[in-house]
Amino acid sequence: MKDLTVKFWAQRGYYVINASRVGLSHSYGNFKSYDAAIAEAELLKAKFLTGAIVQPVAVTKCLDASDNFLASQMRRVEDDEISLAHFKDLKRGMDFVLAIIIDAFNKWA
Repeated sequence: MKDLTVKFWAQRGYYVINASRVGLSHSYGNFKSYDAAIAEAELLKAKFLTGAIVQPVAVTKCLDASDNFLASQMRRVEDDEISLAHFKDLKRGMDFVLAIIIDAFNKWA
């Protein structure tokens, strides 16, 4: 992997790191000296290569999302924002969608 580039941003009066290669901003940080920016760039690169920067993604299940959606719609029924017939139609549609299995998508259901 190439080293991360460090540039002086005249408008801010600071050195910034182009950290887009490691999934961060193209103008990462505010460093008063070039050496401090280079040291941080090397640290970011090392963290990226070892996997320390990557945040684990929490997998949300379709069924959980559907339950949350239907619960919010039930609150709307209780507040008389929508009718019970409309809620039942939404629920029927959600049940239909959740019953569909496309390729390996069923592991998220």
